[in-house]
Amino acid sequence: MKKIIFILIIVLIWCLGSTQQSVQAAGHIDNKTQYLRVSFKGHHFKACLKHNKAAQDLVKQLPIRLHFRSFNTPEKLADLNQPLSTKGMTVGEDPAIGDIGYWSPEPRLVFYWGNVDYFNGIHVIGHFNKRQTAARVLQQQKHPFTVTIKLIKANK
Repeated sequence: MKKIIFILIIVLIWCLGSTQQSVQAAGHIDNKTQYLRVSFKGHHFKACLKHNKAAQDLVKQLPIRLHFRSFNTPEKLADLNQPLSTKGMTVGEDPAIGDIGYWSPEPRLVFYWGNVDYFNGIHVIGHFNKRQTAARVLQQQKHPFTVTIKLIKANK
């Protein structure tokens, strides 16, 4: 009987540990995640950065004010003063609506408000927490607009 109870306890502990790892893998906040406040024309959006070299290089430039403009595709873009490193990143990506990207052929930060297919040179570095709302507001911006981006704590 003691062996059975011992085995049940071991199995229970193993199951609890696996559940905790699954919860962490499902995307819950860790202490290394960095957040941005993206502000323009009275709108304020929280964004989450990915764990990649380009995102970390962007953090080194913060806070920053950039002048965004429309492009032919469903995106808004702004020129950066300094390029971001893409070391260790794929040569291209297929961004989702609400993603924040880096266009490496020219140092540009890109906000995706619509669907863009895979393209070499696109590097996703983060996303808006309220993807659809941010995308809708970005799409409504018809003229060049100034954006302020700063690093914030997770609970702000």
